[in-house]
Amino acid sequence: MAEETNDKVMRGPDFVDRYANNVRYESSVWDLKVVFGALDQFSVPTALRQHTGVSMPWSAAKIMLYFVYVNILFHEAANGKVSIPDSVLPPPAENILSGDLENDPTAIAMVERIKKLRADLF
Repeated sequence: MAEETNDKVMRGPDFVDRYANNVRYESSVWDLKVVFGALDQFSVPTALRQHTGVSMPWSAAKIMLYFVYVNILFHEAANGKVSIPDSVLPPPAENILSGDLENDPTAIAMVERIKKLRADLF
């Protein structure tokens, strides 16, 4: 599902289309940086080669999250659930809370939301 707009979309002369099978995240108060890379299995030892970083404000990251999730829902409706090996699944959220956070209602509610999201996705 493509994002619908009334604007004409043009790719600039420096547009680059890259493949990534690894994504890392760096965050600050102002923005989120998404760093893309690919596993290089031909090097010895095997290496992760990062090639592109994209920084965006949190508002754009939240909109992107929505459209990525919608596209996954459409893809899975047409093709079946996307399988992910257990070895690369994010860890369960239960271990996030420790110390003062164990009794913090806001932290507990956030962990419950994370658990629901993990269950919905995986």
